Amino acid sequence: MELSLEETLASLKTTERDDRIPLLMHLCVLKGYEPLEECQSLLAEAVELGEIYENHAYCANALVALANVHYLRNDIEMALEKVRKAVRVSEGGPDIYAIANAHQACGTLLFVNKQYEESQDSLFQAMQVLKNQGLDEWLGPIYNTIALNKRELHLYEEAIDWFLKGIEIAESKGNMESAAIAYHNMADCTKDPAKIKAFLDKSFAYSSKAEDQRMLSATFDKYITYFHSVGDLESMIQMSKQALEEAEKGQSPRRLAACHLSCCRALLIYMDTQYPSIDADMLKQAGQHYQKLDDFGDLGEEAHVSRAKPLIQARLALFQSDYTSAIDYGNAYLNREVKEEEVALDMHRILSNSYEALGDLQAALDYNKQYTQLFIELEKKRSSKEIEELYEQYQTRERQDQIKRLQELEELKTRFFSQITHELRTPLTLILGPAQLIQNTKDSKQQISQANIIERNAQRLLDLVNQLLDVSKIEAGMMSVQKSRVSLSRFIDNVIKSFQGLARQRQIQLDLILETEELILLLDTDKLNKILYNLLSNAFKFTEEQGRVICQVSTKHKETESQATLEIQVSDNGRGISPEAISHVFDRYYQEDKGTFTTETKGTGIGLNLSKELCELMQGELSVESALGKGSSFRLVLPVDLAQDEQLDTISEVQAIPVNSLIDEEQPGPLTTDQSSMEQRKDIPVILFIEDTKDLHRYVKSIFKDQYILLQAFDGIRGLEIARERLPDLIISDVMMPGKDGFEVCAAIKEDELTNHIPVILLTGKTALQSRITGFEKGADAYLAKPFSAQELELQSKNLLATSKALRAYLSAGDEAGLGKEHLNKTLVKIQSSYLDKMRSFIESHLEDDNFSIAMITRAFNMSRSQLYRKIHSLTGLSIVEFIRKIRIKKAIELLQTREYSVSEVAYKVGCSASYFSRLFVKHVGQSPSSFLSNNS
Repeated sequence: MELSLEETLASLKTTERDDRIPLLMHLCVLKGYEPLEECQSLLAEAVELGEIYENHAYCANALVALANVHYLRNDIEMALEKVRKAVRVSEGGPDIYAIANAHQACGTLLFVNKQYEESQDSLFQAMQVLKNQGLDEWLGPIYNTIALNKRELHLYEEAIDWFLKGIEIAESKGNMESAAIAYHNMADCTKDPAKIKAFLDKSFAYSSKAEDQRMLSATFDKYITYFHSVGDLESMIQMSKQALEEAEKGQSPRRLAACHLSCCRALLIYMDTQYPSIDADMLKQAGQHYQKLDDFGDLGEEAHVSRAKPLIQARLALFQSDYTSAIDYGNAYLNREVKEEEVALDMHRILSNSYEALGDLQAALDYNKQYTQLFIELEKKRSSKEIEELYEQYQTRERQDQIKRLQELEELKTRFFSQITHELRTPLTLILGPAQLIQNTKDSKQQISQANIIERNAQRLLDLVNQLLDVSKIEAGMMSVQKSRVSLSRFIDNVIKSFQGLARQRQIQLDLILETEELILLLDTDKLNKILYNLLSNAFKFTEEQGRVICQVSTKHKETESQATLEIQVSDNGRGISPEAISHVFDRYYQEDKGTFTTETKGTGIGLNLSKELCELMQGELSVESALGKGSSFRLVLPVDLAQDEQLDTISEVQAIPVNSLIDEEQPGPLTTDQSSMEQRKDIPVILFIEDTKDLHRYVKSIFKDQYILLQAFDGIRGLEIARERLPDLIISDVMMPGKDGFEVCAAIKEDELTNHIPVILLTGKTALQSRITGFEKGADAYLAKPFSAQELELQSKNLLATSKALRAYLSAGDEAGLGKEHLNKTLVKIQSSYLDKMRSFIESHLEDDNFSIAMITRAFNMSRSQLYRKIHSLTGLSIVEFIRKIRIKKAIELLQTREYSVSEVAYKVGCSASYFSRLFVKHVGQSPSSFLSNNS
């Protein structure tokens, strides 16, 4: 016998289990939370049980349900207290549904309490919890409540956008009720009659499909208001009657009372426009609807009849020519202590019309004046309200814009510090790693090479730290201008000379054009030096080999004045700056998001900003002109003081900032390999290293020297090309790179059937757990954080190559050789076994084909001959010819064991001549085909 819900609860009353909690909540839902006192008691018990059994999810959900009861009892403060507790409780457990439900309930109640911005915060938290778990289909109600918040904040366009998001989810789930509610609410987000009608039509269509009587009734109400606002009174009457017909299908007395009220008011409004030519039939209908309202009694009062009743009574009396009753009703209402201004306005008009009909023109005139005065006051209030609403909307949008600007700044800062972390970790790797290698080697040439890497990257770190210190000094207002006497030509010449080594190395023409006489100036040479260093190094970064960088210097001054204007222009014919980025080049933390920028060219986003601020500190201006593909030109205009005669005895000699960190004294090796002598040996593993820092290439090359063949790529796109061309045994890739980052490279490698067997090690300065998780989600086999040690990289590489070798042995011999796969990656074994099975199946199906060739395989599997060789060798350790022979022999053994074919027939079926087949069989099986048949008889 099946127990009822109450009986099930009773049976669990004495047991020490938390099963009772969901039953208690379900019982309250079935009761429709009626009566409230009983449901409150049941849910309080559920909360207590949740706390006893430390079931966070059940406890939080019970608290949300209990909050709903308090809300129904109009105790909003207690309801909010319960949902806030639900949020705290839910976050103590792992149930994401409970967490999202608590935040959503909190957001909804805060909305009801008109705490719109706090409501949005809670709703966004609920949304994020669900999004993080990929549960977007649960977001519809949250989107709708966010939209309602936006509407109340007068952000109507944003509200419509959020409603549409909710509708999209509702439609995908077939939730017609939710879509109807959203469209219904969207009608309040616009004043455009056409849009209002379109939204109401949509709401009506979805309500009809869902057979949702409550929503249909609400939509009818809005239709009536809409038709009234556009002056279509006939449609208003028709819609009122249609609403009543729909309400009569349901069981709600309250709804019927509301519909009779709508019909009565619609008829009266229509007759009001025709007064005094009253339609007798309409008047009769209005009276009948009014009588129905009286029949509902208290329910009618709940349907707001008490508010509308005096005006209806007065209008009916006026239209029935019962002017005395109309006057009595009107005065009775106006003598009330509490009255509505809109109703009072109509009462003045009814009184004026009634007195006019009775011949008391003075009284009619007095009430008409009062009507006019009240009308003007109401219009002023409406206008004032509209102005206040517009002002509030403006303030809200201002707050939203400010929040958006702060969010953008935070995003820039986050990007900046992420980049700085990478900037710091890369040179640290190149200082610590080579230092360890120097300690472990006696090769003087190798020591010098590693020492050069250390010096360059230490200088790079120093430059970065100095820039950060300068930025902090400027922000703190602690940087001042310190002038000294200096020869302009000598100073500029020193700066240019410091870049000549870099120009030679990069094969870039560096020109200095001095368009000024010899002048001794009072300058803050330290700041000007830093500005020129940033401008020139920036020009070299973005200019290709064989390009040109020009530094043009001129001055303007009058002999009678002690001041001059110094103008310095640094131009290049490099890649240029995009139109979108040019207005941001001097913004701190800004980095143009260009896929072709390397770590060495992308920078940190502070150099140009620092230059601009140093320039402004010296009362100067720094501007830029640029065009993509044509180059950039930075123009510095600076007011300077001319040194007086008595100051010429002590001229400062200024040294330019060294550019050691930019000059790469050792030319990088070729992009593919500089180990050509090892290429001929097929037993040496091939490693592809993808990284955009040249010094890291040298460092890794020194680690793997004489152990592996090292292929090199300086960006993700080229790295993928080499991976597909050469099919290396291992790929080591940085994460932050141009073209494609390391995560994209790893994902592409693992998704491509040609390369998915290759293990991948990711290197990065991003050490956060989420970054590591992302790396492993993309299929990375290992993840090393910078700075990493040479020994760690060696061991990881060695272990992955050993695993690949074990996989190769298993796939080649498998269970035939008694090799187990317990220690191997089961997913990888399955993927590669499947690939080899497809390859074997294709080859077996063509063994009898006289035209069968390796070219047929390459066409079928869409790869080159060399790719086919490397793929098969990577997976089995065999050449493609050996792989085909092995398939022939295996197939031959299967056919011989059936004893259905002679030896010559078997030879033909596996694509061999009889004599060649015998030799091949003996070589692989150790006995002739005939002997094999005899021994297995």
